[in-house]
Amino acid sequence: MFQSDYAYHRLSLNLQQWFNFSTVGWSKYTIEAGKIWGTLPYPLLKIHEGNQTFLYDEFSSNLMNYYEFVSDQYLSVNYTHHFDGLLFNHIPLIRKLKWREVAHIRCVSGSDQVRPFYLLILFILRNRYFCTII
Repeated sequence: MFQSDYAYHRLSLNLQQWFNFSTVGWSKYTIEAGKIWGTLPYPLLKIHEGNQTFLYDEFSSNLMNYYEFVSDQYLSVNYTHHFDGLLFNHIPLIRKLKWREVAHIRCVSGSDQVRPFYLLILFILRNRYFCTII
């Protein structure tokens, strides 16, 4: 179509949900999976989001550099739990600051046409861990 140099198909599935844990807080998760069929150059594959800034980004891997991980089939899991003051509300000085506890984990796994599939939860690429736990 439109005289393109590459013929490929891309499928991406995304699942998001949030739910309450009664007195323990609330959680949300995102699961994304995708596959690209066809031989493509790296800029057209899935470039996983990295973050090299000091600011926190919920949808990027904060320990991964920009353009460091590219794949044609991938699985991404993003989980966040908000404790809503479960621990900090019992410490008087911190309770006045109204701080809240949040736990976050993001794991990305993928492969390309040359390399085998990486481990899901914690994998190493160039001696760096891309499962971010905050």
